[in-house]
Amino acid sequence: MSNRNMGFFSKKHGIFELIILVFLISIFNHLTYVVATDIQLHAQFIKSYADGQIPFQVNFMYYFTVYALSFYSSDLILILFVSIYVLAALTYFKYYVVKKIVYSEIEGSAKNPVVVSSLAAFSLLVCFSLPSILFLDNIYYLANFPANIWHNSTIIFAMPFVVMLFWVSLKQISEYKHTRTLAIIFLIALNIVIKPSFIFVYVIAFPLINLLRFKFGRHFWLNLIPVVAAFIFVILQYYYVFISAETITTQSSVKIHFFNVLAHWTGSTHWYQILFIVLSTVISSYLFPLVFLTRNRGLLKQDMVLFAVFCAVIGLLIFYALSETGAREFDGNFIWQTFMCSFLLFFVCIVQLLKSIFDNPLGWKAYKIEIIAFSLHLISGIYYFYRLISLDTYN
Repeated sequence: MSNRNMGFFSKKHGIFELIILVFLISIFNHLTYVVATDIQLHAQFIKSYADGQIPFQVNFMYYFTVYALSFYSSDLILILFVSIYVLAALTYFKYYVVKKIVYSEIEGSAKNPVVVSSLAAFSLLVCFSLPSILFLDNIYYLANFPANIWHNSTIIFAMPFVVMLFWVSLKQISEYKHTRTLAIIFLIALNIVIKPSFIFVYVIAFPLINLLRFKFGRHFWLNLIPVVAAFIFVILQYYYVFISAETITTQSSVKIHFFNVLAHWTGSTHWYQILFIVLSTVISSYLFPLVFLTRNRGLLKQDMVLFAVFCAVIGLLIFYALSETGAREFDGNFIWQTFMCSFLLFFVCIVQLLKSIFDNPLGWKAYKIEIIAFSLHLISGIYYFYRLISLDTYN
């Protein structure tokens, strides 16, 4: 093993990892016991299941994990306590997966790849969308598309596996392996039983990037195998959620109604109001990727970048175009994939920025504007933590 690889597990870097874990536990402790979030709602759901009042949903993995680690108890206090450590562990796992990927991409060019990959992965945990026009109404999160979400248990639980599915699929494009197809199908299934939102994007974005790369060649059709599997999983889940296991009181389905949820959330009644909000939230949410890719347009030819861009755009279109009917119409359940795709886009842009810096004789000085843009997202993320801790609100 090389000295660089040994440095990955050194005592010095272990202390940094421990600090991150303590930070995550502290954040989720506050979110669980002080701030009203989905964490408490999901804990109550687990208790209701344990009491035999309701069945597990089809996306059961988070609930079952907490329930099992609570020793199948219906004690809400214990369930909440376990939730803190499950969410902290999965967020750390996301950090670790990203760190390993960044390390693998810059190992040959960076002088201190362990330090750089650690800081890059941590900064990707902190970054957040910038204030949009909605901030005038004291709205910092709702209807924006930050790269990180801290209040929803299932999206937090899903994120490391979203990153893994994205990265393994990307590797499959560059080097096809039959065994990797099985890994992709497994990750697709895992995402679906945790939170299927990203799969709605994946079944469109992955065929698109394959079509651009292979046209209708052999590898295009081979790479459609996991997509077909994903379609089957999604159809089965749709049947269970909206048809077979329909709620007793109301019926629910999916409809195409552009900007329906956005207009309701923001109180917009005119098209120009909606357009202005869309422009404001997209720019504030994606300033760094927009600046980076505008100034480095040649990177759009790379599969990694194009795949992430496809995901982000498709995720936004799904949110803007679709909504549910019935009692869940304005719950915004078609926004979750936007956060997942935002993280992927920021992650890919950071990887490309680091590679560009280390390959450029001028180093970071050649990318001052890009670094400033990302720094603004970091500052916004720090402010968001202030809102979480001091104002006791995630919105």
